Amino acid sequence: MVLTPFSALLESRRHLGNTVFYDLPEDWLQGRTAFGGVSAALAVQAMRDVAGADRPLRGLQTSFIGPVPAGELRVEVRVVREGRAMRQVEAALKVGEDTACLLLGSFGLARESVIPAFAPAQPAAPAVDACRPMRYIEGISPAFTQHVEFRWAAGDQPFSGGNARDMQVHMRLRDEAIDHELLCVLLGDAAPPVAFGHFERPTMGSSVTWALELLPCAPAPSPDAWWRHDTEMHAFSAGYSHERAALWTPRGELAAFGYQIVAVFG
Repeated sequence: MVLTPFSALLESRRHLGNTVFYDLPEDWLQGRTAFGGVSAALAVQAMRDVAGADRPLRGLQTSFIGPVPAGELRVEVRVVREGRAMRQVEAALKVGEDTACLLLGSFGLARESVIPAFAPAQPAAPAVDACRPMRYIEGISPAFTQHVEFRWAAGDQPFSGGNARDMQVHMRLRDEAIDHELLCVLLGDAAPPVAFGHFERPTMGSSVTWALELLPCAPAPSPDAWWRHDTEMHAFSAGYSHERAALWTPRGELAAFGYQIVAVFG
């Protein structure tokens, strides 16, 4: 399979009024649907194209409604409200006439405050060179993982029959440099759910909702620098895994918080 870089997806997009069109190749799929992080990143780019890119993304709420197969998809954008600092933008990712994904992006200018800036420190983890890689296995691994390199620092790899409730994974996008904000969205959803490590064989699962909150931080020093994604299975009940995550830059800065609900079919 010839891989299509994320930057090539962006370069080939087309505009018609408040709608942005993309052609999604099969190498960005996760099973029969697009990898959630790429759907969200494409939608964020569409929001910036239509509503403006002058305000940083502060928060993204995403509902995964239906499958996003390879082929043409469109993102219909609407500015819900705009104030002096905050802009709220809605995006509907459409496949044919069906809405496959709904997103609300909150873009906000920096505000002055008497409260000093702070963020938690990055917890210790084994260095990248000491960690085992996750191999790509044709027919089992999601196609999009060919674009991302993973090194397991702690926790169970998918379908290894473990019982860990926490996971630490070093990761980086292969062979290309992309916009820092879009990279945070892309990598913020790249790690597999912790729940998958509890199964002994490949098992179906699907994200239902995903929330991502971004913090100001410096871009990576180079495209091949390693980021880290820490995930905790906060609760599990009735076939749904409730997981929260932190994405750390190669410099150890907190780039984003994430929270998702994952339906697992096993």
